[in-house]
Amino acid sequence: RSHCACTIYLVRETDQGPHVSQMSFVDLAGSERTVDSLDKSQLQERNKINTSLSTLRKCIMALRWNQKHLPEKAKIVPYRDSKLTEVLKNYFSNPALIFMMVNVSPGAAV
Repeated sequence: RSHCACTIYLVRETDQGPHVSQMSFVDLAGSERTVDSLDKSQLQERNKINTSLSTLRKCIMALRWNQKHLPEKAKIVPYRDSKLTEVLKNYFSNPALIFMMVNVSPGAAV
């Protein structure tokens, strides 16, 4: 399991020069529980998934904090702490339209 990201760049020629739009589709892997029967590589993979989801949460929380408080009290947004947040940085730091679709399965944990 892993996250999956696909980015499409749309370029339109205008009188002022090229206008570039960016659209990303991201499929986030779910939060993983550690199980004793996993081998080392599976455990490392699950740890990376959980770390990147945690970093995404920290980025969103820091951005929200910065919206509510004065610039002198601004928190540093930890984009570089995971590859996922580095990919999504443009959407958080620039004016952008963001749509989120969530599919939650209430299946029993095994």
